[in-house]
Amino acid sequence: MAGELVGRDTTSVLFLKYGQFHKACRRQMHEWLGPKPVSNLHPQLELHSNMLMSDILVSPEKFSTHIRTYVCLQSEYSTCLMRLLRLHLDTQLL
Repeated sequence: MAGELVGRDTTSVLFLKYGQFHKACRRQMHEWLGPKPVSNLHPQLELHSNMLMSDILVSPEKFSTHIRTYVCLQSEYSTCLMRLLRLHLDTQLL
């Protein structure tokens, strides 16, 4: 119900209804985003964090713009991840 209220019932793992697809999503996300795979992302996370800090240092008056840009990037990543997850699971379940 919460997912329907915010319009994310099919685009966010957080709001999926519990069932086989939910279990499959959680299992696959743990495989992709567990401790070992995420450790490979540390250089990219550090790069993006450094870029954010640099932008804030260069133009602190645009702080909200920099944060908004960073949050939008993270949102895009999560949307892409969910699309990949659906595609991957749909091909496995066929």
